[in-house]
Amino acid sequence: MQYFALLISKERELTPDEGAAEMAAYEAFHAEGAEVAGGYYVFEAENLDEALALARDVPAAKHGAVEIWPMAGPGLQPQPTEGTTWIALLLEPPDRSVTPGTPEWDAGAARHQEFGAAAGQHIKGGAGLHPPSTATTVRVRDGEVLITDGPYAEGAEVANGFYVLSAADRDEAVKIASMIPASAVEVRQRAGVSGL
Repeated sequence: MQYFALLISKERELTPDEGAAEMAAYEAFHAEGAEVAGGYYVFEAENLDEALALARDVPAAKHGAVEIWPMAGPGLQPQPTEGTTWIALLLEPPDRSVTPGTPEWDAGAARHQEFGAAAGQHIKGGAGLHPPSTATTVRVRDGEVLITDGPYAEGAEVANGFYVLSAADRDEAVKIASMIPASAVEVRQRAGVSGL
C-alpha cells in the first residue's frame, strides 16, 4: 500500500551550517520505495505501522510533524520529469471529504478525469487520499515518538489529494492548478533531494 507523508514544519531561521546539516539529514534519510519532493514523500509500506516507522525518521518529525495519509489506490503512474515541477496539494473543508468507492467519490473522480484530459502532459503524478479520520501524525521530541490519530492540526481545510505538475514557471503552475476541481489548491515548487 502507498502512504502520502506530508511534512509540516514552521519556517525557521537557520545558519548556513544548520541549513547544510538539515539538508544532509534529508539526504541521509532513505526509505525504500519512497519519492521525495518539497514537502512530501510517498511511502511504499506493507501497513500503517511500517509507514509510521518510516515517518519517525524523517527530519521534519523532529521539529514539526509528518502526517501519514493512506492513498486511495495506486494513484497516477509517476511520469519522468524534466525542468521545474510543482506539488499541487488539494484542500477541502473537513466536512466535504468523501470515502473512496462511494458515489460522491466516483463523481469527483470523473471531474478529475476531465482535469487530466485538459492538463495533459503537465500532470506527472498524483493520487487521492482517504478521509482525515484515517490520517496519523508523527512527531519526535527528545527521542520519543509521539503518534496522534488525525491530521496535524484541526483546520478549516484538510488534504484530500495531490498532483505533481510540470510547468515552466509559477504563473503556468498556478494556471494549471486553477483548473483542478478542489475548494483550494496549494502550489509549491518541488525541491527534490537525493534523486529519489
